[in-house]
Amino acid sequence: MKSWINNIYCRLVKKDINRALIVALFFSLPFDKTPSFEIFTVTVKLSSIIGILIIIRVAYLLIKKNIRFKNNFLYTLLFLFIAWIFLIIPVSINFKKSIDFVFFNSFVVVLAVSISLIFKKEYIKLVILAIFSSTLIVSIFGIFQYFADYLGVSNNLIGLADLYTKKTFGFTRITSFLLEPLYLASFMALPLCLSVSLFITKNKVSTDMRLSLLIFLFSFVIFMSLSRGGIYASIIAMIFILIVSHTNKILNYKRVGILALIFLGSFVLSQLTVSVFSKSPSDFTEGKKGANAYLSHVIDPQNDPLDTRTAARARAIREIKENPSNLIFGIGPGQYGPYVTGNKQIQGRWPSLNNLPLSVTLELGLVGIVLVIVFAISIFILSVKKFYRENNWNAKIFLISLPAYLLAQAISYQTYSTLYIIHVWAVIGVLMAILINERKKLVFKV
Repeated sequence: MKSWINNIYCRLVKKDINRALIVALFFSLPFDKTPSFEIFTVTVKLSSIIGILIIIRVAYLLIKKNIRFKNNFLYTLLFLFIAWIFLIIPVSINFKKSIDFVFFNSFVVVLAVSISLIFKKEYIKLVILAIFSSTLIVSIFGIFQYFADYLGVSNNLIGLADLYTKKTFGFTRITSFLLEPLYLASFMALPLCLSVSLFITKNKVSTDMRLSLLIFLFSFVIFMSLSRGGIYASIIAMIFILIVSHTNKILNYKRVGILALIFLGSFVLSQLTVSVFSKSPSDFTEGKKGANAYLSHVIDPQNDPLDTRTAARARAIREIKENPSNLIFGIGPGQYGPYVTGNKQIQGRWPSLNNLPLSVTLELGLVGIVLVIVFAISIFILSVKKFYRENNWNAKIFLISLPAYLLAQAISYQTYSTLYIIHVWAVIGVLMAILINERKKLVFKV
């Protein structure tokens, strides 16, 4: 047993520590709640621990001069953003929350830069395998979560918040190992974009028909999350992949129809599931059950009695219009909740704006939102341009699927406002590596 473990360690870890850390990070991305633990009111996740190890590793390599830091426009934008949010801390009314916001955002930015300095194209196949492996676990547990709740298993045992149980809609909104259905759907866009890109392009990485099973499962999980933002985002991301593949003349047209049938089949199965395996809903659905309640929630947000986003957006827009000074410096990093409640939590929580563009504009001012938008547009456009010129198929798959995933996040971010999502910044780090730091195939000594 010891020799077997030692063999794995030598082949996967000791041979290339950078690769081991990057692959481990991407495998850990969807495990938000489990495993995790609390330290001084801060939730420490597995991905956070691996992220810290990557940052330490990169710091070591920079000190030893085994890698070099290149000055680049994208890096400049990120460091200007961090400098700005540090600068405007004094305008905050809740310094603890402001410092937390700055710390977490600084962490993910430094992590993304660190990933970009050590990631190599040779890692791509293993990273894809790691993402698919962990997503399979997450998907299977999510489906188990649905039927366990249907059968009356305790919420504590299946890790499901009361709001997302069958009590509300009569059927479960799965979250799997993530905090909310929206976060689950947001992450699932990553494996979905990867599997779709591999399935419908004439690539040299993998065109296995078994990818169709992954697409079916991943899209089914997204539908079962009942996340409007996640569902719309995934559809638009897939359309983007089809358009870019077509213009680059790598689209496998025979599989486009199959892809449509797979997506339709997973949607039909989701509607059958919520109709057959459901209980009596609460008054929130206004008498609608099963698929009717599901479609009413997805198609018409005005029918959602749980929606607080509309009022929050209106309040944010009003604050910006009535207080022009907020448009310059903002109200402070992470200050929307304290600002609208007089610095008092409501039922132990701070209200959230649930719209990233508005949240950044109100909290970080015009400078903050301009830096975020310019960076996002720049990395998206540069990645797509690089895709058309790229000859390495491993990189080409990433350069079509990862921008599609970022496009999906841009849409999802209209419904939530947490900027420091690790899986978003891990993807950004990989794209920066391909765009800025194309590394040769070599192994660093410890």
